Amino acid sequence: MRSSREDNWLLHLYAIRAVLPWCFVYDKINYSRYLSVYYVEMTRLSIDHPDAHVRLENGGFSVQLGRQDRFGRISVDQTIEESVNKDTQTPRGTKGFSLKPAALSHYYLTAEYRSTCLKQLGN
Repeated sequence: MRSSREDNWLLHLYAIRAVLPWCFVYDKINYSRYLSVYYVEMTRLSIDHPDAHVRLENGGFSVQLGRQDRFGRISVDQTIEESVNKDTQTPRGTKGFSLKPAALSHYYLTAEYRSTCLKQLGN
């Protein structure tokens, strides 16, 4: 999302507001429900939590993993997801990992812990 790359909080809120009607039109129930609440809470942030609002406006909602690409900023939750996925990756991903749904479920439920252990072993 461009707002993360540019570290622009107001653009982020504008994009959320622009997407909301489409969530309802296309019957995306969870997005409609939770994005509406998210948008309202984030627009009231300057009133309810002014310190957090200042932090987000000053670039506290995205991070940059590398120094090469100055437009390589991504949102914090996406960074966490990408780093956990990278740390727990098998050579072929989950393809061919197992045919048992319980094994795949266990794989994803323990990914966070495996990631932490692998990071500590690598350092």
